Amino acid sequence: MAMCYVDASHVRVHDTWRTSGLRGTGSCDLEVTDAFVPEDHIHNLVEQPSFEASVLYRVPNISMFNWTVATIPLGVADGVLRGFIGQAASKIRAGHPAPLADREVVQDKLGRLEAQRRAARAFMLDAMSELMTCVDRGGDTLVRARATYRTAMSYAAETAVRIVDDVIALQGAGAIFETSPFERAQRDVHAASKHIAMSPTLFTTAGRIMLGLPPLTPRF
Repeated sequence: MAMCYVDASHVRVHDTWRTSGLRGTGSCDLEVTDAFVPEDHIHNLVEQPSFEASVLYRVPNISMFNWTVATIPLGVADGVLRGFIGQAASKIRAGHPAPLADREVVQDKLGRLEAQRRAARAFMLDAMSELMTCVDRGGDTLVRARATYRTAMSYAAETAVRIVDDVIALQGAGAIFETSPFERAQRDVHAASKHIAMSPTLFTTAGRIMLGLPPLTPRF
């Protein structure tokens, strides 16, 4: 897989990004026709050699790219939790006289969701630290570290979706209106979690490597 850099004047943007979530990213399709690309404007996306000594620049490119997108769902989940906490003391749902903050079922759920968010975040940080430690070791050690790292990305995405959906359930019908920030957050976290960088198939890849089997794809 090659990455090419061309002048913007050669690029035609197709307005195809009509999605349920992440609408503001403008991730439209691009078309380039008959444009000359110099050799020094092309590189292998997966195996680009590093020209810097720092370990940060020697981590596999595909791994660094995945980090930039896998952190987004957890950020959305964190924002939803903070937003809910800010409203819980005054939010009263129909059929119950007490504010959400005073209801034990809400307190229990909120504590569990925060634990899940922190666990997913800690897994991501731990997996990244392990990956950076294993870069110079190479071989099977690096392969296992990369698989664990990608598992952390997928786990974080799944956890973020659960957190947002559970908070929406606590919030009630008010969260489904377009005027509510929770409505947009739910659309965004579901859209973000569909990115290939956080594919659930990565759990299968990790499991195969744990069992001593080869991965089904080298791009993980």
